[in-house]
Amino acid sequence: MAVRAKSVILVAAALAVAYFTYAPDRLDRVVAGGGAPFRALRGIVPAGALAAVDRVMPSALKAGPVVATAPAAAVKPALPAVSVAVDTAKRGPLELRIDTVGTVQTVATVQVRSRVDGMIDKVFVKNGDHVEAGQPMFSLDKRNVEAQDAAAKAQILKDQATLEQANRDLARYQNLVKSSATPVLNLENAKTAVATATAAIAVDQAAIKGIETQLSWYDIAAPLTGRIGAVGLTVGNLARASDNSAAGVLATINQTSPIYVQFPAPQQDLGLVRAAMAAGQPVYVTPQGGTERVAGAYGFVDNSVDSGTGTVAVRATFANADEKLWPGQLCDVRAVLRVDPDVVTVPRTAVQVSQDGNFVFVVKDGVARVVKVTVSRSQDAVAAISSGLAGGETVVVDGALLLRDGSKVTTRPAAGAKS
Repeated sequence: MAVRAKSVILVAAALAVAYFTYAPDRLDRVVAGGGAPFRALRGIVPAGALAAVDRVMPSALKAGPVVATAPAAAVKPALPAVSVAVDTAKRGPLELRIDTVGTVQTVATVQVRSRVDGMIDKVFVKNGDHVEAGQPMFSLDKRNVEAQDAAAKAQILKDQATLEQANRDLARYQNLVKSSATPVLNLENAKTAVATATAAIAVDQAAIKGIETQLSWYDIAAPLTGRIGAVGLTVGNLARASDNSAAGVLATINQTSPIYVQFPAPQQDLGLVRAAMAAGQPVYVTPQGGTERVAGAYGFVDNSVDSGTGTVAVRATFANADEKLWPGQLCDVRAVLRVDPDVVTVPRTAVQVSQDGNFVFVVKDGVARVVKVTVSRSQDAVAAISSGLAGGETVVVDGALLLRDGSKVTTRPAAGAKS
């Protein structure tokens, strides 16, 4: 078996030598220059031997010599134009502002309470009413104090009559003393009686004033203009002056016009906020859940920075005559710090980021070119460009991921783009 295997190997080797001697160019396909030794061997092999190989070589292997040819230059197919959405770089004024969330706060809140003890006799307001300063709200049973007032006024009439009598006695004793008809002591007593009656009248007047003051407390009026909440006590309930609990509150009035909106400002913007206040810059708020924006003005900056949050509390004032702002309501605040008059802006989606910085694709004559830009700040959906664009350029806002510098493009207006 070993002898037979060796014979097979020798026959195969002889056939391989004969094949590559007959067609050395075939080996060149496998190994560069590999057919050279066989090509040299072919030169010394007798022609009769080559003819014998040619007779026994299968037709499938009798291919002509391989002629090495240089590969044809690859022709790159023309890339189709990329469809992109475009917008225009604009130049004009741009606000620098703070966008945050604020809370509506009342300028003043008053809890209406009774200053005297008394049964509620009348209620002139309903839950949620708008009241004007001085408008009657409650009336307490005041019959007892009215009686005290009447008694005090009767007492002053009595004391006034006493004073008149004392003055007449004083005049008589003065004449009698002049004629030596009565002792001087009687004259002095008459003067004392006049002084006593005069003092009694002064006491009566003070008592009447005190009673009338108390009497005014039985008619409870609105101390300020605003809107009340729920009426705490109704007719028949006893109002107590000593009740300092929430149960003793007749009603709560919130002043709603004007009204505040308080919001936080970053401490690094404190100088800009104070400058904006001095310049009269506006503050806009939109109640959360609403769509209408309300304009107001800076009103107050707190006197310290909250070290925990790094912010300072700012209050803006709003006329709020139509009560669109409600106490405790959350609002989206847009506080204008200044207005830069000449700024180039592009949609924020136009700005691309690379290792070399920011850039945009500018389209001109159907070709997109890379233009490096410097973004100073972003606001809303736009980016402010401090260098790289002059305004008026057509920039790609959608489809930039399919582009490279020099790509051909077809353009369409971006959604919401304005010419």
